[in-house]
Amino acid sequence: MTDNEKRIRSAIDQLYEHEGLTDALVDSDAKMLLAWGERQIKDSLRNPEITAEIDEVTRQVGRVIRTINRLIENKSELSESQMIQRLLRLVVQSMQLADQKAIANIEPQLNRNRDTNDSD
Repeated sequence: MTDNEKRIRSAIDQLYEHEGLTDALVDSDAKMLLAWGERQIKDSLRNPEITAEIDEVTRQVGRVIRTINRLIENKSELSESQMIQRLLRLVVQSMQLADQKAIANIEPQLNRNRDTNDSD
């Protein structure tokens, strides 16, 4: 296992071990949400050039999961307006995660373009 794979595995293990992320969810829903988080971490960090971002990606995935957990936990106490505000925050958090994934996907292309231009 490479150092990068070890760091990713460690980040995923931490996600599963953090009980507070999903404590308001039933086991099947918690497993589904954690599996989603694991996929997000793996997909976001597929590019070895951004492995320095493992902590940031893991933090963002954890924030999204924690927000969903809190929404479920407090859903009966929230007005529609409050629910909408919280959902909008969740959207912003998800967009930040998507930005990390976009960076991961564009980096290899930028490097290929740079290498092509360097050889001209």
